[in-house]
Amino acid sequence: MHAFACEHLDGHWKSDNAMSLAYNSTLESLPKNKKEFIEQVFGYAEIIHKGNAYHFLPLPTIEITIEGKNYPFFFEEVKVEGVIHECSSEKVIAEYPNGIGTAVMNFEGPDVYWVSPDGDWREYFVRIK
Repeated sequence: MHAFACEHLDGHWKSDNAMSLAYNSTLESLPKNKKEFIEQVFGYAEIIHKGNAYHFLPLPTIEITIEGKNYPFFFEEVKVEGVIHECSSEKVIAEYPNGIGTAVMNFEGPDVYWVSPDGDWREYFVRIK
């Protein structure tokens, strides 16, 4: 376990809807309601990584429709300090408190990474700053 920063992770990152959909649309096993959620929600989230700090930016409530029903969806602001377990140009593994848990960020170059909390679908993030 390391309490060091991972410099190539530092920056302002934004969820990329097009990249996420391009990958997730190939998953035949993904349930319809999860596909609908991904299509409508991915592309909004913004995260700032600095040293061991993780800052998930708040965003306004949006309305999403899942299986014909409308639901409000929002992003709460989260600021925490984490622990970096692994840092390489291919992968960063960090552990964050407050129910966030372990995040595995898989890099596809210096300005793109993806996460897969369920081990199936992916959410892509691109560096914007």
